[in-house]
Amino acid sequence: MSSVATSNGNTTEHRSTVPQRSSRVKDVVGLVARVVLGAVLVAAGYLKVIDPVGSTQSVVAYDIFPYEVARFIGLTVPVIEIAVGVLLIVGLFSRAVGARHRLRLFRHRWPHRSEQVSQSAKMS
Repeated sequence: MSSVATSNGNTTEHRSTVPQRSSRVKDVVGLVARVVLGAVLVAAGYLKVIDPVGSTQSVVAYDIFPYEVARFIGLTVPVIEIAVGVLLIVGLFSRAVGARHRLRLFRHRWPHRSEQVSQSAKMS
């Protein structure tokens, strides 16, 4: 609410509908983003679940973990992606799940220092 002075010196309170509309737009955008991200995670997890060999080979190809650990990651990450996607779609734990996946996306956006060094060595 904001105060508005009148010509006789009194102040009156007047409500603005802008914050209410802004809040509603934010809620709708948040809902759409949450459902879309959830659907993407479910689809990505499903594609990996139906091809466990390919999923495992993808993790093994990074050559970061020993084979057994990479195999475990390749088999469990798709299940976790599906679970997180369903939680986002349903709306349970959406803030925690969203924050976790923002960090995950941020981390994967830039390669680690060792990857940058090995890529520059290959180019030389």
